[in-house]
Amino acid sequence: RCDGPYGNLSFNYYRYGSLVLVGGGIGITPIISVLKNIYECDKKQLANKRMCIRNVHLIWIMPHASEADLFLDLLMCYRSLAARNPALPHLNIMIHVTRDDPAAEN
Repeated sequence: RCDGPYGNLSFNYYRYGSLVLVGGGIGITPIISVLKNIYECDKKQLANKRMCIRNVHLIWIMPHASEADLFLDLLMCYRSLAARNPALPHLNIMIHVTRDDPAAEN
């Protein structure tokens, strides 16, 4: 069984070389905030953060593939930014769908 953390995400994740972020369904929203903080900053902010992160692994589990529409464009944008800017950490995105999507059958 996995448990915690509870409350806010006020830990200093910049000091780690690799991050593994796991979200289920709409539980991706706090993770999007972390990704936004990492990938949406200018060069001056990047230098001030003393970021040690070299790799970010995002695991997103959802029951239906259609739920990926919520943030997929944004995640692809972050992945593209990381590929173009060597100062940003590499972003590895893994999406797992646990059930068939009934909308895909129509």
